[in-house]
Amino acid sequence: MTGPFDFADLYAIAFGYRDIPREADLLLTWFDRHHGGDPATVLELAAGPGDHALELAKRGLDATALDLSAAMCAKVGEGVRVVQADMTDFELDQRFDLAILMLDSASLLLTGTAMTKFLGCVGRHLTTGGLLVLDLSVGEGKPDWTIEAGGRTVRTQWGLPGDAFDPRTGIEQTRVRMTVDGIVCVDEVVGSHPWTAGQVQDLAGDGWELVARYGSMTEDIPASDLRALRDVLVLRGR
Repeated sequence: MTGPFDFADLYAIAFGYRDIPREADLLLTWFDRHHGGDPATVLELAAGPGDHALELAKRGLDATALDLSAAMCAKVGEGVRVVQADMTDFELDQRFDLAILMLDSASLLLTGTAMTKFLGCVGRHLTTGGLLVLDLSVGEGKPDWTIEAGGRTVRTQWGLPGDAFDPRTGIEQTRVRMTVDGIVCVDEVVGSHPWTAGQVQDLAGDGWELVARYGSMTEDIPASDLRALRDVLVLRGR
C-alpha cells in the first residue's frame, strides 16, 4: 500500500467529478470583483494534477502548479510551469496576481506554525494587491463516492468511522481508502486539520485582509447562504 497522493492516476479519476471550468469561472469572477480586471499570473498550490492551473492556462494566464508529490507533478499536463516543492517553504523567481489552494488542501497544514509559514511564503510571492483563495470544506462528514472512468470503477472513502481525533491539536488521523474494481489499492492514514475562517484570520494577522467569503465553488453565493457547503476565503495581501 502507499499514500493517495502517490497514485496520481487514481486521484485524477476520483476527483474527476469536479466542474473545473465552472470553478475557474468563479475564480476569475471573484478576482475581478475584489481586485479588478483579469489576473495575468496564477499559482496553484498543492496542485495535484494541476486541473485549475491547466484550465486557467487555456484561458491565457501564465500558470504555475506547485505540489510536493513527484507523482502528482509528473501527472500535470503541458502548458503550465510545474514546481515540486513544499507549499510552506518555496522560493520562485516570479510573483503572482492570484494564488489558489483548492479542495480543502489547507487541512494538510497540521499546525498553526505550518499555516503561518504558508501564508508568509505565499504573501511574498504575490504582486501588490494580489489575492489568495482558500477553499475550505464545511460539514462534509466522511465523504464516500464512486466514479466510473476509463473502464474502471474507483471508490474513494476519505475518512472512516473510528478515525482518531485529538481535540488538543485539532488533528484528525483520517483513513483514506481507494478501491479499483473492488480491489483496495490505497489504504493509508493522512493527518488533517480542519481550519475555520476565524483561525486563518487569527494566524494571518496584519499581513492579510479577508475581503470575502463564499459558500460554494460552483455557485456565486456567500458563505452565509443556507446552501453553502464550502467556506471559500478570499484574502488580499498587504
